[in-house]
Amino acid sequence: AGARARGRAPPRRYRHEVENDVTSQLDSRLTALVEHGQALRQAMHVEERLPPEARPVGDARGAYQKNMEERHRLRKRRDEKEALLETLSRDLYAKWRELRQIRQEQRFVSTPWRLLAQPEEGDAQADQMRRSR
Repeated sequence: AGARARGRAPPRRYRHEVENDVTSQLDSRLTALVEHGQALRQAMHVEERLPPEARPVGDARGAYQKNMEERHRLRKRRDEKEALLETLSRDLYAKWRELRQIRQEQRFVSTPWRLLAQPEEGDAQADQMRRSR
């Protein structure tokens, strides 16, 4: 029963990840953090141009560093989710191939449903730009 339950888990987890579209949500949040970080960087540069006696305690630098740490954590989380989705996709495809092979061996190929797996070409340049944010 345990192996059977594990066999059903990848499709559910895959569906959950795809329906919730977690990676897109994380990408949107990361984009907002990048924009906020640019504003913080500008504030930090303005603060550094002030004479030493007129400078605040260094709030802009601290806020910028905190923003960078948050971006790092968010990037790491997004990359983990993408890796999980890729693993789930591969597991699901492997299970589909296994089922297809079993059905062909048993000569049981007529069903009311038809499942097709088609490879999709990804845009490597767009992926690289998105990951470099």
